Amino acid sequence: MKFVIRFTVLLASLALCACGGGSDDPAPSGGGGNTTPPPPPPPPAVTAPAITAQPVDAAADEGATATFTVVASGDGLTYQWSRNGNVIDGATDASYTTAALTMDDDQSTYSVTVTNAGGSVTSNNANLTVTATAPPPPPSGDDSLQPLAGPAEPFVHTAAPLSAAPMIGAVSGDHRYLLSWDPTSQGIYTFGFFHSNGAQSRLQIPVGAFLDEIMVTTAEVTDIGPSVTQVVAALDIEPGELIAEKPITATFTIPDDMMASIDPTQLIGFAADSDGSNLHMVPLVVGNLGATVSHPAVRLDHLGIAGIAVATPEQQAALAAAWPSDPGDQLAAALAPSLTANWRIAVGASAPTARVATPTLLKTVAGASDEDFSVGVLRGFYNDAVVPAFAAADADPTAIPAAIATGFQFLRFAALSGQSEDGGAFAVVAQQVQSRIHALLNTYADYIADRCRTLGGPPQLQQMLGVMRQLQLLGNDDKARELDGILPQCSTFKIALRLDYTRNAHWVSPYVAGDTSGTDTFDETGHAVVEGETTFGFNTPATDADLRLTTLDWTTTRTRDAGGVSTETWVNENVTVPWRVAGLSIPVIRTRSGTASSAITMYLSAFLDNGPNSDLVWHPFTATVMGHAILADGSEGTPIVSPFTRVDLPIFVPALPSDGQHNYGPMLLPQSGNASSQSTRSTPYHGGSIDENESVTLTISRPD
Repeated sequence: MKFVIRFTVLLASLALCACGGGSDDPAPSGGGGNTTPPPPPPPPAVTAPAITAQPVDAAADEGATATFTVVASGDGLTYQWSRNGNVIDGATDASYTTAALTMDDDQSTYSVTVTNAGGSVTSNNANLTVTATAPPPPPSGDDSLQPLAGPAEPFVHTAAPLSAAPMIGAVSGDHRYLLSWDPTSQGIYTFGFFHSNGAQSRLQIPVGAFLDEIMVTTAEVTDIGPSVTQVVAALDIEPGELIAEKPITATFTIPDDMMASIDPTQLIGFAADSDGSNLHMVPLVVGNLGATVSHPAVRLDHLGIAGIAVATPEQQAALAAAWPSDPGDQLAAALAPSLTANWRIAVGASAPTARVATPTLLKTVAGASDEDFSVGVLRGFYNDAVVPAFAAADADPTAIPAAIATGFQFLRFAALSGQSEDGGAFAVVAQQVQSRIHALLNTYADYIADRCRTLGGPPQLQQMLGVMRQLQLLGNDDKARELDGILPQCSTFKIALRLDYTRNAHWVSPYVAGDTSGTDTFDETGHAVVEGETTFGFNTPATDADLRLTTLDWTTTRTRDAGGVSTETWVNENVTVPWRVAGLSIPVIRTRSGTASSAITMYLSAFLDNGPNSDLVWHPFTATVMGHAILADGSEGTPIVSPFTRVDLPIFVPALPSDGQHNYGPMLLPQSGNASSQSTRSTPYHGGSIDENESVTLTISRPD
């Protein structure tokens, strides 16, 4: 992120008037004429400050505040507190009280610098310890999940993924689709594609599969390398990081002439991340286009690459031996051989008599027969992944989202294998897991609501909206409405903007003055700070606040080769201009790398956005230009004072694109809610250079 700040400089001449005078006082008696009186005694020296009581260590609970105090001796004292060595804006009293504490504040250090005219002194560091809010007690007895007895495949496996090098092409027709969020709809978005080899695919995404409105793009994958013999049909579905709340189905249609050359026992489903990593098998299931071999389908819990391919027994064995990094993907990979074998039986896809059928590739679960394989895999995942995840969630509310995701993975594959239906091996267990998911989500909703009330900020608002939509998705509208009533307590923010700019420049410019010409040499040094603070609410109208030029230290000197020097100094007039936060985006989606960041859009009417030569400024800052000159003959020119001179601050920030109407953004905010960036550059200019350093900081906190 970089800011360019340009000040319009008006070169002028200035003459200083020097006034002298004598004295009418008579000379002292006994003297031989006037004598100079002795100088007045110097003022007494100011004693540098001394700290008599250092700040002491503090401890507080998450969500509370902590106060640090210093006692110092000396006259005219000023104070400046720092956190971890960084200055805290506005912390200029003998005591400093923090904002509501988070666990990010744990083990931070605080110090204070005390200053007066005689010098300064910095205190010792005071350490802060933050204790996490006590989690709710774990459920009692029968509510907790218990491991199941019986043969089981161990989970979770150590990640040992394969990696592919996907060849990405295009698909016919429009390949960008906007999906909306609707928790009540039972509809399905369906998109059809024609592949370059004649195969077809149909992507089906349930409405509400994602907790927010998103744009999905698709492309054809034509090859993934030597891991398979042939890619029959595959899609790259982006953004690949998105996790689906409802399973997505991709169904494929294989042309008859292509199917005639394929051994059905070598037809497999596969999935991978968008870059080809974590390549693994996924179960083939019956597509909804007809129960025939030409309509296999795969189901996905997240986006990325998915398709069907031909793989030899050796290739299938290599794929089966590789474990992707995600536990849910591991479950899909473990069940792929047996569920794909069930698919072949269901659609009558026996091997043609002209070819020798390859044996079904199945892993072995100790003590279980082949027909019990899916039961053993699901039992292992339940014992080694689901039960520990729910136990962790009972002890720590921050572990609840991961537990819910693991529970849903188990339920989806139990349903896919038919084991959660009435009479199935996991019919009762599936009901218990479903019940515990609902209970955990209610607990998590209470936890997030409490953080909304005590901490506030974009991360808490984002979590509140996500939990509300998950509750709606599960039909718990009453709890969702309860959270909606609490939402205003964490949906209003205080946002502070600070822009700091320094510039040192040197350049040469020709001049013509009557019959003479020559060159002027310019030297410029400048420092400007712009600061503002406003309050903004989610889904509430934006209001203007004051943006102020708090620091303006700017001097331009022109030296003419024929002699003479002129200098301009800018004096701040403390004019304010309006600014506001024009929008706050809170994306409510789940990704495999974590929740997406929120973003804000700012309206800065003091800044330009259409080029360094623009005169478009709606509400500019102004300053008084003080100019003076020493002419070529050594005399002083006439002083010039130019008040209300416009200070142009054009802003060009790639990370803050402008819409041409003084709206800048969006600026992504990390989970802390604060963002900052710095840019340094040197630009050649007319035989010299312009050296600039720019930094911008956004600090978001709860209103006072």
